[in-house]
Amino acid sequence: MDHDLLMMIYGAVIGIGSSVITTLFQSWLSRRERVRQLKEEQGNKLQQIYLPTTQEVEQYAKGERIAQAAGGKASANKTSVTLFGVPSYYFWISGMITLLICSSIVFLVHWIDNPVLYLIVAASVGFALTYIATKVLKP
Repeated sequence: MDHDLLMMIYGAVIGIGSSVITTLFQSWLSRRERVRQLKEEQGNKLQQIYLPTTQEVEQYAKGERIAQAAGGKASANKTSVTLFGVPSYYFWISGMITLLICSSIVFLVHWIDNPVLYLIVAASVGFALTYIATKVLKP
């Protein structure tokens, strides 16, 4: 009985792992394709010569004066570190909270020592990880 349950859990973990790896690989391929398209578009833009109009030159000069008057506020905003458009400290905080919750669940399940509960927790954690990976790495 224990061996069969262990094999079922092992199969579930392998299935979840392969699903996550497949998702990561597909997102890497789509990201690579987007980068290739962006490089191609930039290359096309560089081949074209664009001369700005007088109004665009005036707007640009006016924008520089506003930035200088703001005291470099625009340059301070550019230096903040972001991942996927979200400040990086949110990832650290959410990662720590997730690690705390997962470790608490593992200790609780180990303390209760119910094999069915092991399977339920493994399935729900696998589902959550797959869901998060597909949403974060969405092309």
